[in-house]
Amino acid sequence: MSSIKISRFIACGLLILAIADLPYGYYQFLRIVISIIAGINVLGELEKENKILFFFFALTLILFNPIIPIHLDKSSWTPIDLIAGIIFGVSALIYKDTEVNT
Repeated sequence: MSSIKISRFIACGLLILAIADLPYGYYQFLRIVISIIAGINVLGELEKENKILFFFFALTLILFNPIIPIHLDKSSWTPIDLIAGIIFGVSALIYKDTEVNT
């Protein structure tokens, strides 16, 4: 299993877990991890020229960035976390490496 696929599954799990009522520190941790994973995936999808996933990962990077955080209440973040988690999970399931073996 590729590291991209694993990172997407990790993001999926962390985002689904974020729906629970957890300490604020978890959400700070979530912002950092999701930003890193989304940033890596933005670059990967840019190379693959997949505009839909590129847009999703870029939007995710903006929403979850820890440097200039977007502050929303829990009821607003819950559907965002759920939808993003589902998209990360589905994109991990359909992910295929495009590397050519020589």
